[in-house]
Amino acid sequence: MANSSSGRAIGLLWLYTGLRAAVFGVMFGLLWLLDVRGLLGALIALVLSVPLSIVLLARPRRKLAESLEQHTEARRQREDVLRRRLRGEDDADRADTDDDSATRSDTAGPGRAGDDRADTLIDVSRDARDGGAGAAGPTR
Repeated sequence: MANSSSGRAIGLLWLYTGLRAAVFGVMFGLLWLLDVRGLLGALIALVLSVPLSIVLLARPRRKLAESLEQHTEARRQREDVLRRRLRGEDDADRADTDDDSATRSDTAGPGRAGDDRADTLIDVSRDARDGGAGAAGPTR
């Protein structure tokens, strides 16, 4: 789903960019026919193509903005799900763990939630500090 959302947004971005370039090209071509050429013609075409693009390309710009908004919202939702999973607040397990969390917090000691992940992180950091010695001691 994420790839289709970003792919659609990128496709619309390229379409809008191409249409903007086409408006500039048409303006530059018209000025070329009127014998206004070179850098002056390009600058005038640029100045004239901006307001024309705002008016003529309102629909593609709106579709692009909607697609980018949908893509951004989908990304935010994925990030929220990931954050909840990293904190251990998985929605599917929330109802099952509510009863267990009271039991674990009683046996975990003061100020602890009974989560073994913190102990694992502490053990890993101690091992890293001690040069990977671990519980078995140094290996030779």
